[in-house]
This record gives sequence, structure tokens and C-alpha cells, in this order.
Amino acid sequence: MDKSILIDEEYLFDAGVIVSSMDSNGNVIYANRKFLEMTSYSKDELYGNHHSMLWHPDMPAAILDDAWTNLNAGNNWEGAVKYIRKDGRYYWVYLEFVRVIENGITLYSAARRPLDDNEKRKTINAYNDLLEEENNGGH
Repeated sequence: MDKSILIDEEYLFDAGVIVSSMDSNGNVIYANRKFLEMTSYSKDELYGNHHSMLWHPDMPAAILDDAWTNLNAGNNWEGAVKYIRKDGRYYWVYLEFVRVIENGITLYSAARRPLDDNEKRKTINAYNDLLEEENNGGH
């Protein structure tokens, strides 16, 4: 997505579960209908692309690094994530990421639920602090 078309408008995710799977490189190989609805991308536009294309620029790099460090170590990861839609609007989720090894092949599966207002407020404050630290030479 061209991140120059960011729109400071939330696309409300208030019900359902977003599910996706990625290959060992983090490229999308499966997305449920709710995932497609929330991202506003088609399967053809998503499949084969790295899932980080959906991470909003407001997401601290430390969060993405932490997720992949844990997943590569064989641990699950969960936390709040701000995503960007194809149309430039954003949405918040609580993400649960698991590493799955089937027949010697590593895959990653993710399920996302809506964030409640309290979770969102706490996350925004924490992420703003992380971004400020990153922008001042930290991380």
C-alpha cells in the first residue's frame, strides 16, 4: 500500500475474528473473509505479500521485532496491533500469533479480535512512548 495516502480515520472492527496464515517468511498464504473485509484487499492482492505491509506506520518497530523474535524462538506472541487498510484508514486488533510446524514446514497462524476502548487507550499511550524512544535514537 502507498502509505502516503494515510487517512486519520478508524475503520471500526467491532465483531468477529480475523484469521490468517503466513509461510515461514511471513508472506500471507490464507486470509478469511473477515480479514479481506477489514483490509479492503482481495486475496490476489494479499497472498504472497509479507503481512507487515498491513502494519500502520504508527506501529513501533520494537513490537514487530518482538513478535518475530518470539515466533522464531518457537514461542507464541500476542499483543495489540494497528493495521492500515488499502484505502488508507486504520483499525486496531488484539493479535494472537502462533508458530505451527507441519510435516517439517514452519507456518504462522494469527487470530485477531477487536480491542476494547480501554485496551486501545493503554496501547496508544505505550506505543507513543516507544515511537518517541525510537525516533530519539533508541531501539
